[in-house]
Amino acid sequence: MKNKIKNDYLCAMKAHEKIEKDLLSVVLGEINNEEGRGKKMDDIAIQNLLRKMVKDSEIIIDNAQDESFKNAAKIERAILESYLPQLMSEEEIKRKIELILLTMTQPNMGLVMKEFNIKYKGKADNAIVSKIVKELLQ
Repeated sequence: MKNKIKNDYLCAMKAHEKIEKDLLSVVLGEINNEEGRGKKMDDIAIQNLLRKMVKDSEIIIDNAQDESFKNAAKIERAILESYLPQLMSEEEIKRKIELILLTMTQPNMGLVMKEFNIKYKGKADNAIVSKIVKELLQ
């Protein structure tokens, strides 16, 4: 994934696409900072970084007063999301959790979440997973 971002950065630079070039430069800088701290930046770690950046963009979109600032944040969010895999829908998550529950004799929140994350890490929003697990365990 890091190589794809680097290649896209070079393409954006050659095509004079300022917003994409600047954003990918920031992403690469964040990846390099994390690696400099000794963290292994595999695809999952990069996806987590991108998801955090998407959430930051959404905060800007929700709170910005200036429309041009909002529009720039929307463009950045779209670029960042293009690198992320499609997350499971709530219905898909519910089906997967139901299957996990069938394999457990005494399910609890921690065990179900652990099993889900082992099988589907990075493929679903953990807040939604947690909500569905709570509903199904009641």
